[in-house]
Amino acid sequence: MASNRLILSLLAGLALTGAVFWLFPALDLLVAGWFYRVGEGFPFGKTLLAEIVRRGIWGASGAMVALALILGAVAVVRGKPLWGTRGRLWAFILLLYAIGPGIVVEWGLKGHWGRARPHAVSEFGGQSLFTPVWEVSDQCLTNCSFSGGEASGATALAISLWLLLAALGPRIGTSTRRIGQGFALAAPLLVSLQRLVVGAHFLSDIVTSWFLVALIACLLSRLVPPLGRQKPSTFNPAAPPP
Repeated sequence: MASNRLILSLLAGLALTGAVFWLFPALDLLVAGWFYRVGEGFPFGKTLLAEIVRRGIWGASGAMVALALILGAVAVVRGKPLWGTRGRLWAFILLLYAIGPGIVVEWGLKGHWGRARPHAVSEFGGQSLFTPVWEVSDQCLTNCSFSGGEASGATALAISLWLLLAALGPRIGTSTRRIGQGFALAAPLLVSLQRLVVGAHFLSDIVTSWFLVALIACLLSRLVPPLGRQKPSTFNPAAPPP
């Protein structure tokens, strides 16, 4: 369960992000401009590697959701933990994806905020007007820039994977756990960098998504305790390490 201090820290980080980019909106244009070339647009976005990164992490998110659906159903049918993970862990993962990247980001913000993407604004060769973060606009009708969809999905993936590795505990080797944790930390950073270099999102879109999904995860942990390891008891002793 997330502590009050962590929740307050995330709220403060979200507020600080909004304040910084509201007071200094040119910061978004500055960062996006690092990857823009006059006459070429955002040339890094045309590379195969950039698309592989995006599709790979989206695929990993899809796999995590599918895993949660399948193993969550199995855990419910069995009525007991599967590999040390309870149904609550899988319910937490499904709710996190549904509420964070799904309802809040994709449907709520991206569908209604109207912020044009970097490659669409006039500063970078497009026809739309640039609008600061937290300013509702009419410069985009659907699938808009604020906030970052891939960044939100990768953040949900990172949290879900980290909790799953913790729940599996000694059932997986130390090296496997460290590799998984490394990927969990790298996924949001890699996909967010990809969205910047292709001109698909501003930095404020991305950082906002990080804080939003992390905050939603913390609030959900109060309702659906996510860690699935069973506590030792007389009737349900913990499995000894292999």
